[in-house]
Amino acid sequence: MYFIDYFIHFIDVLHIFTSPKSNKMKTKLQQLIIFMTLLSVAACQFQNMSGLKKQKNKNQVTYDQIATLKPKHSTNLMAGEYLDVGDVNIYCDDENVFIEYETTDDWFLRNIHLYVGDLEFIPTDKNELPNPNRFPIRTVCPNQTQSKIYVVSKSILPENFAVSAHAEVKREVNGIETKTETAWCEGDHFSTHGNGMYFNVSKFNNFDKDYVSL
Repeated sequence: MYFIDYFIHFIDVLHIFTSPKSNKMKTKLQQLIIFMTLLSVAACQFQNMSGLKKQKNKNQVTYDQIATLKPKHSTNLMAGEYLDVGDVNIYCDDENVFIEYETTDDWFLRNIHLYVGDLEFIPTDKNELPNPNRFPIRTVCPNQTQSKIYVVSKSILPENFAVSAHAEVKREVNGIETKTETAWCEGDHFSTHGNGMYFNVSKFNNFDKDYVSL
């Protein structure tokens, strides 16, 4: 049962509770208690459905929070199809997964779109291709930004989850923007059509060739 189903049930229960035709307050109270329980369960299910709910800036962190950690996985940030403009690094501690975007040389981040969660629930367009504009984590970067770090709690992630890191990048020479590109983390392609990519991660220590072990 999805969240909207529980909301509809709430309307039904509320109608019964406020109906002048019923004077069985005990029954009404029981129905209200049942509804509140269902609503609580539905909220938890809705939050965990995609592994990660939309967050604004509260999931951004500073370098200090990963300074003592070593990357568990690094992959290239590929602009266009063949241009390496930086890295996407994965760190972790006992409770969290950290995802770092880092550009190199005269390449800078303009916009970031990040998905971390169950691959099944990644937002797609009508052609079933990933739609970065609907990814839960989105950031418009200030000028001269070459690094951004995000944190996601392991508690809301499935045992094996996907990371799809997308960005709009620009090249600047002497302060002048000379080129813009769309970039993806290097990994497996979603489809033979388009450049969208992702890689898999496991929260557990058992190494599997298809997953990056944390």
